Amino acid sequence: MNRTLRFLLDELHSDLAALEPLEAARQARPDIDPLVVDLETQLKRAEGAAVITLVGATGAGKSSLLNALVGADVARPGTQRPTTSAPVIYRPRDADVGQLVRDLPGAAPTIVDYDAAAGGPWSEQILVDAPDTNSVALEHREVVRALAERSDVLVVVAHRQSVAELASASFVDDFAGRRGLLFVLGRGDELATDSRAALVEQLQTLARER
Repeated sequence: MNRTLRFLLDELHSDLAALEPLEAARQARPDIDPLVVDLETQLKRAEGAAVITLVGATGAGKSSLLNALVGADVARPGTQRPTTSAPVIYRPRDADVGQLVRDLPGAAPTIVDYDAAAGGPWSEQILVDAPDTNSVALEHREVVRALAERSDVLVVVAHRQSVAELASASFVDDFAGRRGLLFVLGRGDELATDSRAALVEQLQTLARER
């Protein structure tokens, strides 16, 4: 961890210690402490590859987006798709994903190595294709929530039939304000201009409200 981040973290702990005599501060510690631990974990991870998790419904276009971000056809729809509750993790060759997969709920994830020199905008990062969020299987949602906790950026990929479903996606609320959160309209090229604009407006409203 670099000096600036260490200084800021030390300042945070100093401020919390100064507030400790206050009854309200003591009562709030059960809510504050998990956030402090989360911040410490985040700062340690900031020195390595970012963990970017793509979540969305079946057929939203996550694989195509992931390939575009990496700059190579590393995700093959139909062959390397999340199965049951197991995500697929795409990592630069030999990147450490030990913390990411440790005690992850559901079946063991599939790990795919790729060439970090692929040339995409995020080609040196760890990208995760999460189980589909519109599945009736509750374990899918548990896996998505756990992955969100361990990610630096959450990319929510929606298509024309799943934008409304995001209104009840609790993992969005859990993640908001703590990490980078992006909403993407997948397969937008299949839509008429007016329909695409309407769905983009819905996503923008969702992002503002949530």
